[in-house]
Formats: sequence, structure tokens, C-alpha cells
Amino acid sequence: MFQPSHHSYGSTPIQEAAAEAMPQGVAPGRAPVSMPEQEEGYDTEALVAEYAPLVKTGLEQVLDPTQQVEVLRARVKNTKKAMNALPSILQGPLRARLRVLQAKLKAAERRVSLQREQESARRTWRTLGQVAVVSGVVVAIAITARILR
Repeated sequence: MFQPSHHSYGSTPIQEAAAEAMPQGVAPGRAPVSMPEQEEGYDTEALVAEYAPLVKTGLEQVLDPTQQVEVLRARVKNTKKAMNALPSILQGPLRARLRVLQAKLKAAERRVSLQREQESARRTWRTLGQVAVVSGVVVAIAITARILR
């Protein structure tokens, strides 16, 4: 016979039986999920090797200003296309989104130009350093030759 439950208000005997049958730590209404570590033949190195390129690509897109500019340009272009497809009364939210994307694009372009300036300055200083080393070696050889004569 049906007896009132002390588990939860309004639960049925079927729900209670299902809850008791579920393994501990599994929410009712959800299928138990097996953890990869529990399965036989689980290989952590294979999993890392499989997902490493995906993670690397994602990090490059997030960290590399040049790729950020490309992604943002595509988003601006797609947002403009979507705006043109909608009636003017519905374009308000997309206009706001477009302004945000354009501001992000402008900031990313500034980061790219700053990065290029830094790389150019590094190349210039590296070249000057190499010229100084070569000049020092030539002067040292000339002084040594002069002393030996």
C-alpha cells in the first residue's frame, strides 16, 4: 500500500523507487555518466594528444591580436548582413551589437599595430647590435694587426 514519504513533498512511490535505485551522486532525471577514468583502456595521453590541437588553436585565437582582428572583421561583416536582412524596426539590438564589435575591432587593430611597431623596434635594435659586434671585431682585428707590425 501507499505510505506517505518522508523524502520530499509530493513525490510518488515511483519517483522514490527511482531515486533509491540511482547511484549516489547522480541527480534524479539524469542518466549516470561514466567517468573516463573508470572505463577500461582509458588512456590519458591519447586524450591529451587528441585535444591538444583544438586547445592550441583556441588559445591562439584568443591571444593572437592578428587572428582576433580577422575574427572580429568576420563578425562585423556577418552582423551587417543580418541587419540588412531585418526590417528597420528590428535592427536596434543588432546596431548596438555592431557598435560593440566595431569598438573591439578598433582595439584589436591598435594592438596589432603596436605589436608590429614593437617587432620592428626589436629588429632595428638587433641589427644595430649585430653591426656593433661586427664593427668591434673589425676594430679589434685592425688594432691587433697594427700592434703586431
